[in-house]
Amino acid sequence: MEDAAEMWRRIAQANVDLSQAVVDNMQQLSQLMGEARSTVQLLADNIQAASAAWDGADAEIEQIFKEIELIIVVDVPEC
Repeated sequence: MEDAAEMWRRIAQANVDLSQAVVDNMQQLSQLMGEARSTVQLLADNIQAASAAWDGADAEIEQIFKEIELIIVVDVPEC
């Protein structure tokens, strides 16, 4: 009878230990998920800001290419 009681005591303790391990790991997982969410949000914000900045740059880039063409046409000596 004592052997059975000891076995059930060990099983109960193992259950407590396992439950605590699950809780500890879930807290770490939750923290990591929160950090990952923050990182993804930051990346999304950066992409959105870059996209907004790019929208106004089209005309400037086109002007730069026109100026480069002008320089090439005017400044390059013929061979």
